[in-house]
Amino acid sequence: MGVQGEDFLLDIENYRPDPLDVDKWEISMSPDGYQTEFDSPLAMVQLASHMPNRSFSIDTAGGWMLLASSVHQIWVDQRVKGRFFKALQRRQTVQPGKHKYQASMGRVLLPVSVFVHCLRRAGCRTLRIKAYGQKLQMLDRYITREPAQVDHPQAKWNQWDIGRTFKTAYIWLWAPVQGNVPRAKTYAMVIPASGDFGSVRLDIKYGGHELSVKVYPRLVHVIKSFNSRLEGVVPKTVFGLRSRGKAAQEVINDLSMVDEEQMEGFRIEVTVQAASLADARTIVTATPFLDPRFWINPSSVDPQLEYLKLDAKLLNKKTLLSNANSVYTRAQVAGIFDGANTNTPSRRQIQGLTDVLASFGWNADVRKPTKSADKEAWWLDSEPDKVEMDILTCLLTKYPTDKSRLELIEIFRRRSKCGYVPCQLDPTDGRHRYQLKGRAPLRLRCGFKECHHHIKGGEIVRWITKLATDGMITKDALGIFPNEDRESEEPEPVEYDDERIKLIRPRFHLPQRDELIRLPIHPVLLHTRWTKGDGNCMFTAFAMAFGGINTTHKTVRRAAISWARKNRDFLEPFMEDEDGLDGYLHEMAQLGTWGDHIMLEALCRTYKVAVAVLKKTENGELVWIKVGEFGPETRFIPLYLQEEHYENLVSLEDVYQR
Repeated sequence: MGVQGEDFLLDIENYRPDPLDVDKWEISMSPDGYQTEFDSPLAMVQLASHMPNRSFSIDTAGGWMLLASSVHQIWVDQRVKGRFFKALQRRQTVQPGKHKYQASMGRVLLPVSVFVHCLRRAGCRTLRIKAYGQKLQMLDRYITREPAQVDHPQAKWNQWDIGRTFKTAYIWLWAPVQGNVPRAKTYAMVIPASGDFGSVRLDIKYGGHELSVKVYPRLVHVIKSFNSRLEGVVPKTVFGLRSRGKAAQEVINDLSMVDEEQMEGFRIEVTVQAASLADARTIVTATPFLDPRFWINPSSVDPQLEYLKLDAKLLNKKTLLSNANSVYTRAQVAGIFDGANTNTPSRRQIQGLTDVLASFGWNADVRKPTKSADKEAWWLDSEPDKVEMDILTCLLTKYPTDKSRLELIEIFRRRSKCGYVPCQLDPTDGRHRYQLKGRAPLRLRCGFKECHHHIKGGEIVRWITKLATDGMITKDALGIFPNEDRESEEPEPVEYDDERIKLIRPRFHLPQRDELIRLPIHPVLLHTRWTKGDGNCMFTAFAMAFGGINTTHKTVRRAAISWARKNRDFLEPFMEDEDGLDGYLHEMAQLGTWGDHIMLEALCRTYKVAVAVLKKTENGELVWIKVGEFGPETRFIPLYLQEEHYENLVSLEDVYQR
């Protein structure tokens, strides 16, 4: 879903910025300066035995090589290598790398004092220190002194990434409003659902400085925390391609278990050259680029900057996972991962892998993903079975963690036709049966000693989905009800004649009977025990009852706040607080703030429904409270309220018909 205009501004007003931080530095330092910073017998460096692909962005670094690393990388002029190792070999056994830009054959640990001594003997005058990803908040308690050696002759080429992370609802994807903008590049993510929105990098000259600005979703950080080497070089064999595909599937599985708030929001980062961190901070904070409002309306700062205007597309976790699972399944149908292990992958297979990675938010700019609207996109010819996709979506939602998937495996064993989980390699041979091999992470391995094929995590859910599609177990046995089954029939209401209340049947997957609490009312109703007591329970229960893949406590809260802002005349007579409606809505917009009758009324007006709340009073009586616009034939969404905590309601008939 895209958000623009007034709603866009509303979202910006609700962001929660982290303190300013420095995420990267590339600084020049002399060997003596380095020893001053790390002057301890405990300080060690490790000689590099590999050659990184990443190079410096400054002109002076063309002939430089990675010599060693600690918590940072240490680069030197390649001509230093021979003299350095000659000095070092006088003290210990070590072999210089055979390649020109390979430091050492093995991984050798050196005390900093020895390392610096050998650099001096080699005539080295400059080290380039590179550190990435620290996001060190620029607070006095964390940065106690200037990290750069400001008097070094090459200090003017020091480079810094200074930025700020904004925590707000939804996953934010970005793109320039004017499309192709000079000196700008968009890295498409979550294709095709995003319409090619993603991360944006803009090279800008401002205030006499050449700056590079990156605006990207926090989702990138979450993906990196699981696997930061997803794409790498293009795989040369189908085996390598398939391994990369399995790694992608595992990340999709990992994302399904991450709390949604961790991946919501966005980050803005400015790259600048300056001799010191203090100078870099001064330059960056003098620009408007770290203020999200600038990107909505850059002409308010300077009409000539209008071309920098950005648009955003806001997605939630369910949309992200639905897109990723759809693209991955289509890749399987299209044969993207098929072929002999030693075969060279085709262009189509490489493109398919690129698109699978981009489908959940990974775009390292190794290859360009397929355009979302491409009429010849490979996924258009790979329509997956709709029933299979519905079952997969339901199972991933119902069983999101390894612990819950143990329950799924047990259900399959108890209620499937065969009584065991067949092996993928030969599902018709009863000797090929998966057995539990590990719980954390969850793994199954075939018990047939000549096979021992294994699957884990999301692969298990996908395999059980395939078996269910093939009829090995019923959907009812798995406790799932695909969308078309629920929506094809008009539900009959449950009537409470004394109160003239007709309740809409549940639109969510019912929990097990032992997870419900029976209430003393006729006809019998039961309440759930699944909403958290985190201040969001009213919105959570409403979202569950209303249904829909994109309906969460965050989306309904935001929708109610938006409706309230647009209908001030309706709500202002109810305001008794001295802060008035604006103060009330500002507080109510915060996650964790308890909902009240006014917000419930706003929800009813927003979604054009009526709600019947079954409230348990202090003396134990059950009373119905009707909210919204209703008449004699109105059907109510039912909620349960006890001691300020909301849950969902289901009838006994619903439970027996599950």
